[in-house]
Amino acid sequence: MAARSYHLSKRAKSAQATRKMILEAALELFMESGYHGVTVVQVAARAGVSLNAIYGSIGGKPQLLIALNDEAAQDPTIEIVMDAVVLARSGREVIAAFARGTRNLLERHEWLLGQLYDSASADPRIHESLTLARGRFARRLSEAVARLGELRSLSSGVTLHRAEDVMWFHFGFPPWQQLRTAGWDWSEAEVWLLDQATHALLRASSR
Repeated sequence: MAARSYHLSKRAKSAQATRKMILEAALELFMESGYHGVTVVQVAARAGVSLNAIYGSIGGKPQLLIALNDEAAQDPTIEIVMDAVVLARSGREVIAAFARGTRNLLERHEWLLGQLYDSASADPRIHESLTLARGRFARRLSEAVARLGELRSLSSGVTLHRAEDVMWFHFGFPPWQQLRTAGWDWSEAEVWLLDQATHALLRASSR
């Protein structure tokens, strides 16, 4: 029984290693040639595996993009950001922590999110993956806004629901993408979005 468990564990580790190689190869090729310019055959050649290995462990090209999105969702930065939000002692600290963390995540995964947004309308599977990603982000954003409420930092008349809308407007992927497309570097975008959100949401004494 112990020998069987050992072999099953070894097989699982081998499958994980193969999956990792496939996703690394897919990401490299997608970034080099664009999602639409890459075939699964090319991914298999780059990863050094068979086509059956890709289709059996992950699926076709849309599933490769979705799997990369799922991997990005496990980025440890997410928990680090939320820990900083919980420990923040002022409204500006909350928004600054969220802005810094969002910037770090998007800077690492900018290409991937751009492809998800670009491909979502053409493939319902990718659209669903993007919807799930937006839902995860929305939950984290709600936690940050709840902390602003706990600290009583919001301006008079700004409800928690309105604050969530304002935070999404400033820190969702599109505003960062627009500023980046206009030539802003990540630091410039972070500082400007932080200042705009701070003035839109916080009482003067909390800025």
